[in-house]
Amino acid sequence: MKVEPFYLKLQLILNLESVIFADIEKYSRMKDEKEVLFSVGTVFIITQVYYESLMNLWKVQITATNEESNQVNKYLKTIRKQMDEEYSPSILFGFLLWGDIGEDDKTEKYVLKSLSNDDEDIPSIYHQGGNIFFEKGELNMALEFYTQAYNLRSQRLPSDHPHIAASLNNTGL
Repeated sequence: MKVEPFYLKLQLILNLESVIFADIEKYSRMKDEKEVLFSVGTVFIITQVYYESLMNLWKVQITATNEESNQVNKYLKTIRKQMDEEYSPSILFGFLLWGDIGEDDKTEKYVLKSLSNDDEDIPSIYHQGGNIFFEKGELNMALEFYTQAYNLRSQRLPSDHPHIAASLNNTGL
């Protein structure tokens, strides 16, 4: 078997609905490497392959794509069906880490890091954080997160919105 060195260049279009990923560089053991974790079933297509003779290696470019298999589509639909909200890829990835893989500690770090973002997912991030702390038995932290989710949702949503009801339910009101 002949082995040759290659350089892999990944092209990612950020608004692809089916591509769920997270920057995990800060969790890497190799501090010089930039790392991104993709959900199981992410589909890539090879867009370019050529040999770079000056560097004596193959260069391969791959691109994440929405052209996924039926199995991946079915999986994503199942995840979304289990949730009562529409989530961004970053939130879906958090659910994947927590619910499907069972990585509570990694999910907690991921969720806490995501709180620094100022986007519309912040109430859902707090809600997910509350779920994580609840499952870990850290009820005071869970209540803090659920309360923050409720506060943000009540500022942004109509008072009869189902997400507000979910937040109130989780805070025990």
